[in-house]
Amino acid sequence: MTQPQRNALAILETYQPLQQEPQLIHTLYAALTEKEGFHGFLYVLKKTINACAAELVVVRKTPLQLEHIWYAGLSQEFMEWYTRNNMIEHDLVVNHATYCSPSFFQTALSLIEKVKNQPDYDRWQQDKICLIVPGW
Repeated sequence: MTQPQRNALAILETYQPLQQEPQLIHTLYAALTEKEGFHGFLYVLKKTINACAAELVVVRKTPLQLEHIWYAGLSQEFMEWYTRNNMIEHDLVVNHATYCSPSFFQTALSLIEKVKNQPDYDRWQQDKICLIVPGW
């Protein structure tokens, strides 16, 4: 059995249905025809799993750039800062997800130790801190 197959099996073995799962699935299907796209689905997903934010992005690999983004729980100010500063070039999670195999799942927390000493990570952290604490 391959590692991706073991990962998928582990997910299936620990799967517990969400209370709002039917609503979540309905909202996902509805998003396919809604003018706003996946914003509503991401809002329901965020609430269902008690997350602070959720996003779905379409990324072009060459050159690395955002093609489209849907989100819930992120401020318009943050999204403008992110796109204006082309932060996708420095985004640890997006960069990893863009280039890993489709069947591979890894949390972002495990990536931080590998990259926290790289200059791109410092820029990301500094810009993010300045955005959160204006004038810092």
